[in-house]
Amino acid sequence: MSITNTPFYFSSIRSLTAAFGSLFDNIHIMRYNTDGSLAKNILCPLAYSAGDKTIIMLQQRNPSIQQDKVDIKVSLPRIGYELTSMAYDSTRKGQTIAQNVYVPGSNVNFNAATAVNPTTSTINIPNHGFASGKAVTYNVNSGVSIGGLTDGTTYYVSLVDSNNIKLATTFTNAIANSTLTLTSVGSGTQYFSTGYTMQFVPVPYTFDYTLSIFVKYIDDGLQIMEQILPYFTPFYTVSINDFVNPEGQKRDVPIFLTSITSEDLYQGDVAEDRIITWTLTFTANYWVYPPVHDNTGIIKTEAINFKDLGSGQTLTTTTLQVLPPTANREDNYTIQTTISN
Repeated sequence: MSITNTPFYFSSIRSLTAAFGSLFDNIHIMRYNTDGSLAKNILCPLAYSAGDKTIIMLQQRNPSIQQDKVDIKVSLPRIGYELTSMAYDSTRKGQTIAQNVYVPGSNVNFNAATAVNPTTSTINIPNHGFASGKAVTYNVNSGVSIGGLTDGTTYYVSLVDSNNIKLATTFTNAIANSTLTLTSVGSGTQYFSTGYTMQFVPVPYTFDYTLSIFVKYIDDGLQIMEQILPYFTPFYTVSINDFVNPEGQKRDVPIFLTSITSEDLYQGDVAEDRIITWTLTFTANYWVYPPVHDNTGIIKTEAINFKDLGSGQTLTTTTLQVLPPTANREDNYTIQTTISN
């Protein structure tokens, strides 16, 4: 039995790893003349790579790597980083059955005759506010349907930019940019109605990263360290886009510097280049996300139970009911509140 019915991938770990690497993409080495003037400003190359493999490559180059009879020099300094492990963090565990609910705004209108581009299968809606994967229900209103779409059908947004969208038949297809072909324009003012999005709370994990620094001179290593250490006291916070939030809110992620080691690999051989390594380990407290469930319906009734913290007994129940129950967003309605013991 599979643990999931629908494949999903939100690039959460990839986004975290990219954010971690970006912290170190502007490290410089300054070389000075004997009179104290600046001789050279070197931007340290940064790459996602395993530290031990880089060491082997550097040691075997002596003095260069032969590849297709072309000498490829591997220069120092350079910096590499990699994701080394991940583990569930029970200390940040929330309520397993709790769900985040993202409530949409009003209907989004557009002119079906001018907004649709059959050549690119895009729909132009300035400042639409949609996020990729958002469920929308297509409403022809009183016009002619857009070729390739069916009135009253729920589709999923594949984001092009802040003013243009494409549509897919499933959430997974929308995220993968596997979209529908729009064969013709429609007519009149049409609109997309949006439902609410539900998702179980994200799961807390810790992600361990290693940053490997390779230099030839001691002072180069110290320069790099002094451009990193002041920011970790003992953690540095990065902000990452929360994929589920349609307003583009960011999640703050603390990244802890957990250890620092240094090693001089030079053995004294005159034919051997000196390699000094600094190894820094980090731990990031982040989250991974379960699948999103889109619902194009409208919440008409909500019940809230108030319980005694000691016994767990329900003390009162507050019920909110939309009247009449058949009302839609655009209709006139009232909300009746009932409190029962």
